[in-house]
Amino acid sequence: VKLRAFPYKWFLEPRTALFLNDAAGATIAPDRDAHLDCVARLLHDIAVGVEKGAKTTPPLSLRSIQDMAFERVFKNLSIFVDEPIADVAAGSLHYAASLYGASVHTEVHSGLHLVVYAENDLDVLQKARQLNLFIVHVRWLYFCFATYGLQDLRPFMLKHLDANHRKRSEWDVYTDWFEAKGKEAPSVVKPHPGIYLNLEKSRKLRLKQLGQQGVGVTASE
Repeated sequence: VKLRAFPYKWFLEPRTALFLNDAAGATIAPDRDAHLDCVARLLHDIAVGVEKGAKTTPPLSLRSIQDMAFERVFKNLSIFVDEPIADVAAGSLHYAASLYGASVHTEVHSGLHLVVYAENDLDVLQKARQLNLFIVHVRWLYFCFATYGLQDLRPFMLKHLDANHRKRSEWDVYTDWFEAKGKEAPSVVKPHPGIYLNLEKSRKLRLKQLGQQGVGVTASE
């Protein structure tokens, strides 16, 4: 089974710079055992898909089964990614998120579920706040990619992040937020379906309050 991989230049470069510029000597975040469990879940989903796909007419190809497994991560999710439109190509955050099933829009509007902020455009941040949209740091997107699942966005919301979050791994940002509240961090291996349901509930309530439809322009249009 071949797994899709993306060039993580936008993920690696900030960490490389942090490592090289830290006079005290930065440490590389350790691997997480939970990541292996997430990979196992993905492979299981693909294996189940292969079994079911063999019974269809015509049988589903392994490539299409793999695509469906990835697309379930952000299925039905409408997002905006703070990334220059010129970078919307293979290897970009837009492209990666869309392959994971997200509907990636090129405009910030009230019909979105959330905005992914990568510290590129302050105007995006201002508009998202005016529309009362959920705003998460781009590290949430990295975390979802790494775990092949739609993860709880609360630890990665801008209003919850402290100034030192870049010195910690995504795994630590996730667990530390819950521990600070005296709670055990939910398992990332099987994300709770309520994550999407709450996002959709908030989106519908927002649109109802504004008395409008969620219409926007996606990167694929």
